Amino acid sequence: MKSQKKKKRRPRLPQVLYILFLLASAVYVSRRGGAFSYMLFYFLLFYPLLAILYLLLTRASIRIYQDLDLRELKKFREEPYHLVVENAGLLPAIGIRLFAKRAEFREDMTGTEFSLQPGEKFRFDTGITCRYAGSYEIGIIKLVFNDCFDLIRIPLNLKSPLRVQVLPSFTGDCAGDVEQALKDLYLGSAAGNSADTESILGNDMVPYSPGDPLKRIHWKNYARSRELFVRLPEARPTQMICVVLLSRPAGEDDDSLNARDEFIEYSLSVANAFLSEQRPVQFLFYNAGVKRIPVEDYEGLNRLSFELSKELVLRGEVEESDVKLKSAAKLLSCPVFSVEEGVCKLCPI
Repeated sequence: MKSQKKKKRRPRLPQVLYILFLLASAVYVSRRGGAFSYMLFYFLLFYPLLAILYLLLTRASIRIYQDLDLRELKKFREEPYHLVVENAGLLPAIGIRLFAKRAEFREDMTGTEFSLQPGEKFRFDTGITCRYAGSYEIGIIKLVFNDCFDLIRIPLNLKSPLRVQVLPSFTGDCAGDVEQALKDLYLGSAAGNSADTESILGNDMVPYSPGDPLKRIHWKNYARSRELFVRLPEARPTQMICVVLLSRPAGEDDDSLNARDEFIEYSLSVANAFLSEQRPVQFLFYNAGVKRIPVEDYEGLNRLSFELSKELVLRGEVEESDVKLKSAAKLLSCPVFSVEEGVCKLCPI
């Protein structure tokens, strides 16, 4: 990363040239005098102010249009991207540079300086690829205008960048967690396992003790041995499993988006793993209220993928969402697990 930043650092030669020209004009006016020398000196002296006024005028005349064929994208899949930058003013626009956000272009035009004559348009058609799953802004977010000596830089932030929903892929490593969860279910030790074991008697027996229910007595064994034994209930897990997704507000920086990306992909991998084991599972998450999505087939898995790639929890809703999700999970009569953003591990509640 440091080497890339060094490569993108703009040279200081134009700024050094401006200082040399200003010093030379000062020496020239002190020795020769005359109208021309004074005009040149004062022009260079007030050049920064004139450059600011000129750049503000050209910035006001720039129009930018960018568009995608789709707003619902797939992670790492290239989609067509279109960009038009137009100079609608009467003055030439020099020193324009484009800055992008969170996406990679097939042919990168960012950082390259270009100019536009009055009425001229800069067209660029390429492909764009997104690195993270989730809902966020991509594409060109800012233009920067600078003068010929690179003394003044005036930005133009776009008010309406492209906001997209990027669907994830299922690459999270969750096989060990799901295997352990299924083992806990079969052993009857999973949290929330509320199977009606009273009505499901197994083959294991123990001697009868006073107070044992009469319906548990193994009467056939009594007829053979004349000894009372009771059958033990067979612990069986319920059919449906619940996974509570505890997400956090997604920031706009790369670290936050990367954490959200890992959280989404791990959660979907868990759903896919349970589905491959033919164990239906339901997911609880928060998005302006508690949402429930059952995943019993691949249609449910696709729906979960679409919903999780949205912006799940807004800022200020973290405590409220956790409380409501856990309260909803307590009402369920089935084994309950959780996946927390930033941890990405299937844990029993």
